[in-house]
Amino acid sequence: MGIAFSTLSRLCFAWIIVYLIFGFLYSTWTVIQHLNRLVRIEIRSRRECRSMDAVWRRVLREMRRYAAAVLRVGIMSYCVSVFLS
Repeated sequence: MGIAFSTLSRLCFAWIIVYLIFGFLYSTWTVIQHLNRLVRIEIRSRRECRSMDAVWRRVLREMRRYAAAVLRVGIMSYCVSVFLS
């Protein structure tokens, strides 16, 4: 049973790391888009950028919603796996 809780905690913490990576990628994408507008070099139209921005926001909002619950589950399953082993 301790192995199951240990595996569950690792999966939960892996989800948090994936969420942090996506957040970092979104922030770098936003900075690049902002700098492209300042230099007036726009490879894509603004409509495409806005739709891509909406997709990033939606994905991160859903991931943030689950990350809050997954972090709690990960901490609890780690504590249980420590007590069982």
